[in-house]
Amino acid sequence: MVKMAIMCGFTVPNDLKAFLDDESGASDGLEFTFPYYGVSRSFLRAHDKINGFLTNFGGSRTPEQEEELDAFELQLYLDFPGLPQQAGPSATASPKNSVVIHHTSTAFYYAGLVFFQRSVRDAPVAAVQDLVELGLQELESIDQAGQGALGCLMLWPVLILGAECGESALQQRMRDWFQAQRRLGFRNLVVLEDLVATVWRARAASGANETDADWRRFIAQARYDVFRL
Repeated sequence: MVKMAIMCGFTVPNDLKAFLDDESGASDGLEFTFPYYGVSRSFLRAHDKINGFLTNFGGSRTPEQEEELDAFELQLYLDFPGLPQQAGPSATASPKNSVVIHHTSTAFYYAGLVFFQRSVRDAPVAAVQDLVELGLQELESIDQAGQGALGCLMLWPVLILGAECGESALQQRMRDWFQAQRRLGFRNLVVLEDLVATVWRARAASGANETDADWRRFIAQARYDVFRL
């Protein structure tokens, strides 16, 4: 639940997230257990850091804070996920497991970059479309590798990448992805698709302010009160 709290943006006491800085290797690498399949410790550590930036850094930042953000951003981009060394106990039973895990961790990587740019750097939607497309390719690759039977176990990257689709071609690919997932029968996917479409409509409205069309403003509504990940 600590990992879930971090991904949902909650403040977590230091003693509960000590595993993020564990140098023994016991908690390193990728997760292979439900529902954190493909999530890395480095991703969680970076996301926790972003949560801290959003809490502690105001609109007007000091030169020291900007320097800290620059160093963090560089590390964030450099932390591209490598191929998993192993894919857990089921690897021998499912040769495609490593491929799916890699695409999942890479989807988280690109979604994390998009989230940082949009939430911390306040980048406009247009500035992150290349990253969104790269992340969307990973979601599509998961579906292809799983032959339509896997989806994406953790929906956080779907939320970020879907909501930040600003180009019509990317939005159509996102619609196609949601359409393909309907066979899985998960209600939270239906709600998430509605949320993403609502963000798109708000952003497309004449004279809309991008701040008003932020998915974080909509997800607090009762209609989207579902298990967000």
